[in-house]
Amino acid sequence: MMNRQIDENTTGNEIWLSHNNGEVDMLLGTQNSWLQHVRIDTPVVPYAMCCVDGYIWIGDNTGQLHIYLSTNFGCVGNFRLETDRQKVSVKEKTKNCYKNLH
Repeated sequence: MMNRQIDENTTGNEIWLSHNNGEVDMLLGTQNSWLQHVRIDTPVVPYAMCCVDGYIWIGDNTGQLHIYLSTNFGCVGNFRLETDRQKVSVKEKTKNCYKNLH
């Protein structure tokens, strides 16, 4: 949940929910009522979400991070995380290079 200033006197809370069909819902509400509902369609299954300085970072089932603005919900970027298999192959290549040098 993330707090958001709605106007001078009102603060609301955002709740972000992911679905296994690729959709992410954002609900904005106060103690008295729901104010906004936004649905974002993503090309993959959202797995984890985190708020970072006004951005929502969404990790998916393929190892990518998608970054959305929490103000207008536009996607501002994405990148792929390194998988464990790639780490192992990089370490193995480094070991082989080291062996070849000595």
